[in-house]
Amino acid sequence: MARKETKVHPDHRIVFDKSYYSLPTRYIGKKVWVRGGIKTVQIFLEGELIKTHQRAYRPGSWRTDESDYPPEQSRYIMRSVSHYQAEALKYGEHVHHLITKLMTEHAYMLAIIKREPNIIMVALYKHVSNDLENIQDSCCTS
Repeated sequence: MARKETKVHPDHRIVFDKSYYSLPTRYIGKKVWVRGGIKTVQIFLEGELIKTHQRAYRPGSWRTDESDYPPEQSRYIMRSVSHYQAEALKYGEHVHHLITKLMTEHAYMLAIIKREPNIIMVALYKHVSNDLENIQDSCCTS
């Protein structure tokens, strides 16, 4: 069984074996111990079990319990990659391609996009509008 001490990030997540697991708001900023078993990941605070998640086996996977988030945040947290790809498509195919690439190759970007989806989409759209050739080149060659 693997064990690790880690800190709960402001987005309610801990990272264990390159995968992300959610915890309730009250644990943000706290150091917790994580124990990874074959089927589950258990999270402890000061020796007390505070959360159990199904084990994620693929790096970059997310295990999210919607009840870990305040109601005003949970509606964004549970949206899938395909939701954000559809939203990006509203801003054009180049933004869609870039968002898809960022979310599939850089798992942490999904968390950033989920936190501030509209700001990121609009910023990308403005960048695309201002410099379409450069963004097309960077989207298609990176």
